[in-house]
Order: sequence, then structure tokens, then C-alpha cells
Amino acid sequence: MQIRRPLCLVSLIFVLLLMCCIYGGEQKEDIFPEEGERITLTGIVKNKEYRVMYGEKVPVLYVSSTEDKDDRQVMCYMTDKEKGGRLPYMGETVRISGKVSCFRRAGNPGEFDSREYYRILNISYKLNQAEISERSGSCFPLREKLFQLKNHCSEILDRLYPPKEASVLKAMLLGEKSSLEEEIKELYQLNGLIHILSISGLHVSLLGMAVSGLLKKCGAPIWLRAPFAIGVMWCYGMMTGMGVSTWRAVFMFALHLLAELLGRTYDMLTALSLAALLMLAEQPLLVRHSGFLLSFGAVVGIGVVLPWWKGMLRRLTGFGMEDEGRGLKRKEKKEKFCKAVIEGLCRAMGEGLCLSTAITVATLPVLLGFYYVYPVYSLFLNLYVIPLMGLVLAFGIVSLAIGFLMPEAAVFLSVPDRFILWFYEISCRGALKLPGGIRIGEKPKLWQIIVYYGVLCFLILWDNMVEEGVKWKTGTGAGVIPRMAISGRGKEAEAKRRRGGKKDKLPGIPAIAQWLLALGMLWLLLVRPFSGFAVSFLDVGQGDCIVMRNENGNCFMVDGGSTSKSDVGKYQILPFLESSGIGVLEAVFVTHPDEDHISGIMELMEQSAYGVRIKSLILPDASKEIKEEKLSELREEAARQGISVFYIGRGDVIRDKKLKITCLGPEKGIVTDEVNEISTVLYAEYEGVRMLLTGDVTGEPEKELLGELEGRERLTVLKVAHHGSKYSTPADMLALTDPIYAVISAGKDNRYGHPHEELMERLRQQGCRIYQTSDGGAVMMEVKGGRIWVKEYLSNSSACKNV
Repeated sequence: MQIRRPLCLVSLIFVLLLMCCIYGGEQKEDIFPEEGERITLTGIVKNKEYRVMYGEKVPVLYVSSTEDKDDRQVMCYMTDKEKGGRLPYMGETVRISGKVSCFRRAGNPGEFDSREYYRILNISYKLNQAEISERSGSCFPLREKLFQLKNHCSEILDRLYPPKEASVLKAMLLGEKSSLEEEIKELYQLNGLIHILSISGLHVSLLGMAVSGLLKKCGAPIWLRAPFAIGVMWCYGMMTGMGVSTWRAVFMFALHLLAELLGRTYDMLTALSLAALLMLAEQPLLVRHSGFLLSFGAVVGIGVVLPWWKGMLRRLTGFGMEDEGRGLKRKEKKEKFCKAVIEGLCRAMGEGLCLSTAITVATLPVLLGFYYVYPVYSLFLNLYVIPLMGLVLAFGIVSLAIGFLMPEAAVFLSVPDRFILWFYEISCRGALKLPGGIRIGEKPKLWQIIVYYGVLCFLILWDNMVEEGVKWKTGTGAGVIPRMAISGRGKEAEAKRRRGGKKDKLPGIPAIAQWLLALGMLWLLLVRPFSGFAVSFLDVGQGDCIVMRNENGNCFMVDGGSTSKSDVGKYQILPFLESSGIGVLEAVFVTHPDEDHISGIMELMEQSAYGVRIKSLILPDASKEIKEEKLSELREEAARQGISVFYIGRGDVIRDKKLKITCLGPEKGIVTDEVNEISTVLYAEYEGVRMLLTGDVTGEPEKELLGELEGRERLTVLKVAHHGSKYSTPADMLALTDPIYAVISAGKDNRYGHPHEELMERLRQQGCRIYQTSDGGAVMMEVKGGRIWVKEYLSNSSACKNV
């Protein structure tokens, strides 16, 4: 059997085996120093940068400890520039001390896992308030010079451009993202353009082609321009941090030039496979890195998916089937010049749309697996954003070069970039206002990803066999020689091999059938029916957030806030909703307006226009004075976002199919000076499951609650009041309700001491199974078929009980 690209096959097998080992095996826990402990270590400065924190630039060193056998690095946030008025040089050995700060694990589904991310980058933990006591004085001269050049370029961009544009260009040209405004970063990310704010393969390829092309025009021979262009690209990669996509692009472009130098045929997929093998051999955990998967997936989309996609469109619609000569003849006729121009533009847009779609098809499971949303209009935005990137980079580099010598003249060269970046921004803002701009998917399961790529591979391979029109036979079986990405002398060799082979026609798959299969793949990833009832108690630190999802897909949220985690809506609640495929909240219940119950809700309402939509906000039906004073901020924000506001009090009932939510408190029109006393208490029932959600109820309303609970059946789940305070959830309530499960939502090592030991003892005496979000992360429960499953996010074990 003859097989083309054996390296591709070996790489594919290696990557699949590696993924099985890493995704299927258990991750061993790393051993770090204690949080807050002050330690001293000796190591080599591998890298350094400046980060903007609280409006000031803070120097950060990446130190590889000489005592660590794994050669992992420690991120050191310096107190100042140290003695001597300078940072240590690259490669300098230092003795450094500081307070340990460990990266935080994700406590909820969908939440960004800082510990996992930095582990992939080979960084163990942080040292805050770091100080250097000794240094060696030796260094890596080239890397130090590149660091100084990067800082100088950053200063020039600050002088040439306004702050917003300068921060964007520093991200694009220098890989410096610390000064990037959060609003701009989020705007690009929501529109699927975040890739242009990174040093990507596009940047490196454009630079390499420019350097190599310029030398070629100057008459430089290949033996001179190849090593020079590779050297320039490698230095640029080191200066900008040598990210995953940068390393991949530099390596592949270097192979392209070396192939030209040696007179060999360059094969893109083979080069891609070799790059993947080398990177994964160095760091196997990269198979869990979104940047690695998206970078390599995009190239696979160009080299593998694009030919199939264009062929399918050609057979289905006739796109691209016109004879190329006809366009040339039209151009020779002046009276048809305009028509030819219009047809050329349409063809270019069609080609761009095909390219963007092919990359999307190749990377969609990765996008949904890491980011959970897909911006629908990104396909069209990229039609002009990517072509204009060449101009942005060209003018940016030229303005930098001129800025070294003539800063005044460089200001004029900055005008085109200012206009293009302004155009990018208004395009992004406009796209967010269009209906259905953000499509919220659900994080796909492993089997769904396998089926998706399995069907895609089958369609592409079969289509290639049909295009070839042959099966290459041997005495033991048949092997396929695909046609993808063959160029140059490879085409001639392929033609010779075709003439000598035995031919058997293969039945083709009709284009409409391929379209239906492709739509089925998308449906598998984007549309997944939900059955049963689920409730999740999120880990929001010192606060509360409960999300209920009914069998019909309708979702309800009770509270959402924290006093120990900043931006809890953005970093904990919203990622959970998006990863669960929740794009609409039918109602958000606010038990009472304390910050630890509403801070995240305020954030969700602010993004409701283009993200997760909130249909209604339900507030406690307290007195008029309380509504005007305590609840006014919530009501005003809801009015600005077009969200309906309702009030709920004792006796009110909400029904949604089998789900019944009864309000047990407070009494309607309650008057009190204690905000916790207006806490809404909800009694939720689904089939045989009964839950009591108590907010921060305390005082007289908690005593009145006993009367409302009298005569009701045993509780399945009790959300313990007031984060486990000893002054709430008295013994007589526990005796009356006898809950099976008790859930406590509180921050780890919080300043209030929650949950108090007195409360924990009462729960243990009652025989409750206790779950704490501070210990096991989010507590997730699912009811289906008369059984309830309970699982902690940070635990691999789960409990099951009949209801």
C-alpha cells in the first residue's frame, strides 16, 4: 500500500494517543509552597516584561529555579526596579524572595482555570512583592537587546498614537497586551476578531514574505536570503514572546525557504505535522491549550477542509466553474470593464468567505470547547478585517521605523492605521447590535467532538478518492493517495503514478447529501435537547448564585454576587451559563440587595443586550420605602436594559411544567431596617425533589418560616441560610425539615469565619450530607427518572439517591 505524507499519519497517531493519555488519565497534583508564605529561591531569568496594574507599569520576571528538575518557572512581580536602577538581564542568575501566590483552580464549569493555563506554559506559581538580594551579572546578550528594542518600540507607539490605538498596535506588533483596554479586548473577542490582537501566523508570514520578497527583488540569492529571513523572523518571535502560533509559523516558513534552497518540494501539511511533533514532544500538555489547537486547526482548515468545501460548493452552486480565460477576454474589452471588476470583487469575496468558513468548520469544536460562544457575523467581518491587517501591519512597522529617526514625519504615517482601527471598532459595535450576533453554544462532550471530526474526515477522504477516480491496489489491500495541497514537482510525480495505477471508479456522495451531513454535524454541536431537571450551586466565593434548568430548557437564577471575587458575573457566572448552553434566563430572583447577592446580576444585566438575555427580574415585595431606597439601583438598570421587573411575596407561586416555585417569605409589604429580613425564601418542587432556598433570611421572618414549613414533606435539599452563619438555620428548623443534603455557599478562609462550627455541628447531628462550595467547587444536582445525582465540580465522585 502506498501512502503519501507518512509523517502526517505518524503525527496524527501520536496526537491521538497523546490526547487519550492526557484527557483520559488523571492529572497529578503539583506540590507548591503554602499560600502567603515568604520564600527565597535561586534561578535564571528566562524572560521579563512590564504589566500594567492599577494604572502603573510593574516589572515581572520569569525565573527558572535551579533547584527545580522540571525547569518550571516562577512569575515574580517586583516591588520596583531594584538596586542599581535596572532589572536583571535576560539569563542572569538571581536570588529572589517574595510571598507565594498560587494560581486559582476553576471552581465552576466553564470558568477559566488559571492553574491549568499556567501549568501548560510551564509556570508554577507567583511571587508577589519580590525582591532581589543577589545577582550574577551574566546574561543572554541577544535576548536582552531584543527586550530593550521592544520597550523602545512601545515608547514610540505611545508617542505616535492615541492611548487606545497605541495599546491595540502594541498587542498586534509587539505581543504586549497588558495595556490593552478591557473594553476593546472584549469587543474584539465578542466579534471573533481576538486573533488579530495576538502575534499570529498571519503576522509572521507577512513579515517573512516581506523580508524574503524584498531581498529577492534586490537580487539576493536564495542561499543568502533564506537564512537572513529566517533569522529576522526568529528574532521577531523571541522579541514578542514566541507564542504557540508564532513558533509554528516561523518553523513552517523556515521549512518553506529551506525547501527552496535545497530544491525540494514544500508540503504544507508535512511541515505542519513536523511542527506539531516537535512542540508536543517538548510540552505534551499543549493538546489542552486553545491557542495550539486553534492555530494548527486553522492551517488544517486551509490545507484540508478548504479544497473539499470549495469542491462541494462548485458542484452544488456552480461557484468557480467559469473558464478562467473568459475573465481575461472581458478585461480586454473596455465596454465590459466595470462588469469584470464587479465580478472580480464578487469572486474575491466568495473566495474569502470560503476560506473563513473552512477555518470555522475545522475549528468550531475547539471554539465551543474553550469559549462556548460563536459570533455569527465574524465570517463577514473577517472578509475585510484580515485583508486590511496587511495594511495595518505595514503602516505600523513603517511608522515605527520612521519614528526612530523622524518622529514628526511618522505621525503622518500613523493616520491610515488610526482610520482602519476606528473602522474595526465601529464595525464590531455595529455587529453586536444586529440580531442573533452572538450564538451561545454548549461545551461539547468528547463523543460529540469525535463524531463531528469523524464525519468530517470521512467526507473529505471520500471526496478525495472520488476526485482521484482511482484505488491504488496491492496484493494485501488498498491505499488512498489524497490530492490535498500537492504542488510543484509533486503534481508531476502524482500524474505519473496515476498513469501506472489500476483504476476502479468510486461512487460519489451527492453535494446535497454532503451539505445535509455537514448541517447534521453543526446540529450535533449547537442544538442539544435537554431532559430532566438540574440545579447548580455555583462557587462564587463569599456570596450566592443558584441556577435551575427545567426539563423544557427554561432556566431560572436565584441571586448572583460575591464580595470576595471581583467581576464574578464576568468570570464565574457568565462562563457557567455559556458553557451550559444557557442563552436566556426566564427569571432572575433577587433575594435581597446585598452586594454578595447582586454584584454579578448587575454585570449580567449590562451585557444582556448581546449576551445571555434576562427576560425578567423578580424582587422581594417589600414596602414602598425599601423598593425606592434599597432596590432602586436594580430597577433602574433593568429599565435601561428593557428587562421586566416583578415583585414576589409570601404565597405567590410560579409554575413551569413539572417545576413549581412557591414563595414562603417575606410577608408582602414588609417594613424593616435589616436588609437580610426581606430575603426571599423559595420552595422549589420537581417530581419528588423539594428544595428550600433561603437567601440570608434571619430574625423574625425566619421564625415565621417555621409556620410555612409545618406539614410539608421532608426536604431533599436545603440551601443553608446566610453562608452558614451560626445565627441562622436553627435546630428546630432542621428538625422540622430534616434535609437530606445541605449546601453551604461561602468563600474559602473568609473574614466572617463562615460556615461557623456551631452550624456545622447542628447539620451533622441532623444527619445531613454537607456540601461546601469552598471545598468542592460548584455543587451540581440532576433529577431524572426518579433519581437525583449530586456531584461536586472539583471531585470525581458523585452520589445518587432515589426520590
